[in-house]
Amino acid sequence: MGSEFEIEMRQSSIIFYVAITFIYSGGLPVLYPIASIYFFFTYWTDKWLLIKYYKEPPQYSYKMVKDIANTFKFCIVLHFAITYAMYKDPKIMELYPEVIEGFGAWTYFWILGICICIMYLWRTVLRPILNCFKRIGGGACSNK
Repeated sequence: MGSEFEIEMRQSSIIFYVAITFIYSGGLPVLYPIASIYFFFTYWTDKWLLIKYYKEPPQYSYKMVKDIANTFKFCIVLHFAITYAMYKDPKIMELYPEVIEGFGAWTYFWILGICICIMYLWRTVLRPILNCFKRIGGGACSNK
């Protein structure tokens, strides 16, 4: 067979494109179809190469996927911040004055605040409770 599949290169490329698409898509919705086309071709190319060319990749743990998911939590905050900056620019929104009047700065701050509160509640309250229910058959619940 061929060479080793460099998952770290593919992973960093995919994280980059997902993050850029998510962060800037509020003001540039055309990024969604562009990213979809990229991921379509990436998926099929990688699948074909894994079957036909690369050696069998080693087993990876769930930690890699967990780290990726934690990275995207910051993209939510950046998505709101960049979208707010784009829509508050008068040069961008001068053709749509009803949008500027309808959505003030406080609307975006409320949405951002709600997202941050949900992330905080998930991390401190809901996830430990869910983990506790998962371990109920194995013993007492503890916050480890």
